[in-house]
Amino acid sequence: MNVRKIIPEDFPQDMQDEFREICNEIVSSYVKKFREDDPSEYLEYSKGWHYILAEKLLKHKNAKKVLDIGALFGTMSVFLSKNGLQVTSLDGYVDEIPDDIKLKYNLAFIFANLETEIYPPLPECYFDLVVMSEILEHLNYNPIPVLLMIRKTLNRDGYLIINTPDDETYPQIQDGPVARRVHYFDIPLYKNGLPRQSFPHSKQYKLDEFQNLLTDCGFKIKELSKFEYEGIHMLAIACLDEQ
Repeated sequence: MNVRKIIPEDFPQDMQDEFREICNEIVSSYVKKFREDDPSEYLEYSKGWHYILAEKLLKHKNAKKVLDIGALFGTMSVFLSKNGLQVTSLDGYVDEIPDDIKLKYNLAFIFANLETEIYPPLPECYFDLVVMSEILEHLNYNPIPVLLMIRKTLNRDGYLIINTPDDETYPQIQDGPVARRVHYFDIPLYKNGLPRQSFPHSKQYKLDEFQNLLTDCGFKIKELSKFEYEGIHMLAIACLDEQ
């Protein structure tokens, strides 16, 4: 499979300008609220996969309702809202989107950790698109329950757009309380009291394992690609297997 090298400056100038404006607004709002914290370094670091996601998402012309899982500072959520989508932002650690940004862009925010939710606060058969960017590798426990929740919240014609590092080329993960380099079937399900880690990668996937995980969870992969930006990543666009 060919690997597309992502050079942010190669993307359309209007897209670059739009994200620059969004990031400046987020930084200004975030620093005003949290004073000493400044997310500008992370926003600059992550702009390559924001661009490629935007490129993919804007092709879904009929989409109206989107769920942004792991929204963090809200960059993609704001972009999608500015492009006419009804956005639900979800994050499971800390609500990092300042209130003025949420209000201005009408972002419905859900604070939830999908790994530990027995009854997740997500409507069934509702979203046209679910975005899960650079999140899969951070899950602490068996990823299947989370992907089944996502499958359940997609409408019949909906799509999941998901990207994650390619373990074949990405730096090896460090050992942690639940980090392991095993098949995802062997990773335990969440139970109360199990240890968690907040940010390091818990599990990285090779291409065939990434594909198998999605199909095991009832998805049909419509598009699969690799891109190089801060390491090599895999990106899949998948629909429900009934389509």
